[in-house]
Amino acid sequence: MKTCWTFGIVALAVLSGCGEKTDGTDTGTPDLSTVDMDGDGSMADVDCDDSDATSFPGAEELCDGLDNDCDSEVDEEQFEMFADTDSDGFGAAETSVFDCELREGHVTNGDDCDDSDAAVNPDATEICDGINNDCDTATSEVGTVMRTDANGNVSDVSAWFLGSPASPAEVLLEDDGDQFMFCEGTYFTHIEVKATDVELAGRVGEAENTILDGADLETVVQVIGEGLELSLSDLTIQRGAASVSTIFEGVMLGGGVLCVGFESASGGDPAGPAYVNVMGVILKDNTAEYGGGLLSVSCEVTVEESLVTGNYAEDGAGLYVVEGNAYLTDVVIEEHVDIPGISGFLLESWGNSWNAFWEDVQIRDNSSAGTGIAASVAGGLYWESVGSTRSGLWGNRNLSNGESAALYVQEVLQVTDVDFGEPGTVNENDGTDFFHGASTSHHAAGDQSTFSCTDDEAGCGSPQTYAYGSWDQSNTSSEGFFGHVVSVQERGTLREFELGVANSNCATHRSFLMRRSAVSNGANQSWEVVWTGYSSSIASTWMHSGRVGQVLEPGYFYALAFGFDCGTSSSGVNMSRAGTTGVDLGFATSVGAVSKLGTYSSIGTGSTLTMMFAAEDEFNMVVEMVEL
Repeated sequence: MKTCWTFGIVALAVLSGCGEKTDGTDTGTPDLSTVDMDGDGSMADVDCDDSDATSFPGAEELCDGLDNDCDSEVDEEQFEMFADTDSDGFGAAETSVFDCELREGHVTNGDDCDDSDAAVNPDATEICDGINNDCDTATSEVGTVMRTDANGNVSDVSAWFLGSPASPAEVLLEDDGDQFMFCEGTYFTHIEVKATDVELAGRVGEAENTILDGADLETVVQVIGEGLELSLSDLTIQRGAASVSTIFEGVMLGGGVLCVGFESASGGDPAGPAYVNVMGVILKDNTAEYGGGLLSVSCEVTVEESLVTGNYAEDGAGLYVVEGNAYLTDVVIEEHVDIPGISGFLLESWGNSWNAFWEDVQIRDNSSAGTGIAASVAGGLYWESVGSTRSGLWGNRNLSNGESAALYVQEVLQVTDVDFGEPGTVNENDGTDFFHGASTSHHAAGDQSTFSCTDDEAGCGSPQTYAYGSWDQSNTSSEGFFGHVVSVQERGTLREFELGVANSNCATHRSFLMRRSAVSNGANQSWEVVWTGYSSSIASTWMHSGRVGQVLEPGYFYALAFGFDCGTSSSGVNMSRAGTTGVDLGFATSVGAVSKLGTYSSIGTGSTLTMMFAAEDEFNMVVEMVEL
């Protein structure tokens, strides 16, 4: 019999082919049903890995990459997980891994659309920040408002501003440093700010679609109190309607925006200032007694890249600034119509001197019955073109029949490269382009104008002096009118004129500027009186008109005349009946004279006066003209 030394190792017997039966028959094949190499109790014929005691039928399936329970499946308890970098409970889909146990820093949800921001996940609230906060592209930010407080904490406050046209939301903001971001939508609301460094903003460039609407019931946004500061950007503020002010009793101030730098108007000068900064805002269709679009009292006002249009007020329909400087850059003020007072911009002072600083500001197509129909500045105005949008004043209309100018400035007026309405076009301003209060002078200006006016009677530009003529003592009168006539070729301002009188016993008491479109030699003609003043004697035979300050327009004939009274003088006033016509005065040509006997006491601006025109006549006269 063959002997097989196994030394207790069954495997050796199997591998060495010790398959001989007890009856002496050798089959050559081991019986696996009797072999358990790994000693796990499962024979080799059913054990899927008889070399590993942890793998056998019925074993616990472990997460080890092996088929522990011999069911032909490996790690059937593994599951998918995702890295959660921002620890918000949601992972990023692209970080998917499988494991039998949840790994540290992983979660089973892979729906996070931004795993770097804990505020962005499927459970987050969609807020107005331009981010898909809830990872649902179907969720809209329209009608939402985000608040960021001074500590950087973010919250959704949409409900604060969700009013209706019948019942706008009343919102009081009292926390310093709050910033509110409004997404696209219309918010019927009235907002009162009682804090500093508060910002109300829409997204950049979306002002037309982000609307704060006052529903024609109250002021849309107001800030009242010393030292407070409000910034408005990329919003439309519309349909505000000022209610009666609690500070200025019985007056309705500021339809769209109201800024007051104090809480009580009693007790002397207000403290102030407060601050209001406007950027990229549309102010439209707001109404008030004063300051339709915006009114400020004791506030510093800054307006940039904004449109002010279609507002209404009895005075200052667009922007009305009282007791404060105004800084405007790239602003259009337009289409304020049928306004009783100033239509576009009004700066008023209560004894202090305040100024307006404008860059690339256009004031156009406004209509008013005011003395400065489009804009009025009680202090100084510094106005220039610096960018691609040129500064300009054009197309403004006068609703009254009185003397008017598109712009009124009381003190210094400094203009650099500014366009004014072109005569004879739809862009021409009614009346004159501007009136300078300190020198009581109207002026006309052209495009790309650069000039300055001082804050005293010296006025604007450098006047040119024209002297001409002498008299002939062939005709006398004791009382009446007489004057010289010129045909104007170039627009300019008649600053003043003087006239020599041969008889020193005669005195002139009234001076006149009259106009007509055509003259006929030797005929009585009706002249329109465009200005009257009181003259004075500057020498025994020289009479001075006083400051005239009227624009002479090309295409008209103007009479520069005096009303005279020689009392009991037998010789009367000596009037010219001989002279030289066609004298070139630079701005005009000498064409003749006018005269009339009789009283002049009832003649005023807007009257007509019938006088005799005589060609080839002239007087001893000195004229000062200013051409800008």
